[in-house]
Amino acid sequence: MVEQPSQVQLDEASTFLVQRFGAEISDVEHVGEGAWSRCFGFTLNGSELVIRFGRHVDDFQRDRLAARFAARDLPIPQVIEIDRAAHVPAAMFIRFMPDPSPGSSGACPPIRSEARNELTR
Repeated sequence: MVEQPSQVQLDEASTFLVQRFGAEISDVEHVGEGAWSRCFGFTLNGSELVIRFGRHVDDFQRDRLAARFAARDLPIPQVIEIDRAAHVPAAMFIRFMPDPSPGSSGACPPIRSEARNELTR
């Protein structure tokens, strides 16, 4: 049996964020989902963040550990907080925006040798 991703909807994510942070929340949007989680972008006091709702809190704990390997050439978002919301674990991350410079594909850069070195230390 294949497990379904978190079924948290946009209105539920918005309600949770407003209850948690108050009127400082704006621009809540669904930005993606994976096999086990759904992701929503939002603005809090002018900072762009992401909240991910998923079924497995240990996934978020692994994300927090992986952030230790972040480097200029290996952008890994920092986990700000892990909490429970809408009866499922939730984690907030720094939001990475695509590179808006002319000629940029908006994709993450390829892992360069410096980043590989960080991962293999």
